[in-house]
Amino acid sequence: MEKENDQLNKALLLLLEKGQEGGNKAVEVNFEKPWGGYITYLRTEKGALKTIHVKPLARLSDQRHFKRSEKWWIISGEAKVELEYLEAGQAIKQAYRLKRGESVEIPLGAWHRLENPSDKKGLIVLEITAGTHEEEDIERRADDYGRV
Repeated sequence: MEKENDQLNKALLLLLEKGQEGGNKAVEVNFEKPWGGYITYLRTEKGALKTIHVKPLARLSDQRHFKRSEKWWIISGEAKVELEYLEAGQAIKQAYRLKRGESVEIPLGAWHRLENPSDKKGLIVLEITAGTHEEEDIERRADDYGRV
């Protein structure tokens, strides 16, 4: 399984890089977020493909989604990820430090937070969602920018 993930990570990184080089146009570009922004490359009824760009020392809200799960691959920089979900009635809390090519899965309904711990370099994350992708499908538990 680990070998398959490594191959998938490499294929997705290459696909994203080639897509950007080939001049493919994004479906949506939004850099008006206080933490940075995102570029949506593909959106269907079953999911979406986008990159999340996080400014140095910035983080997204502690949030969860009810209509989609997510998988994040680190494209550039280093990420700090907090994850909390229920498994067999038990609360599971996990924290990760991820580097380029590493990934984490965010289950449907799991609380999660993405942070860029670097004070110099931006963070770029490739996000693939499974399920209905709507930016409004978000419940915030904590937010550095007063959006709770």
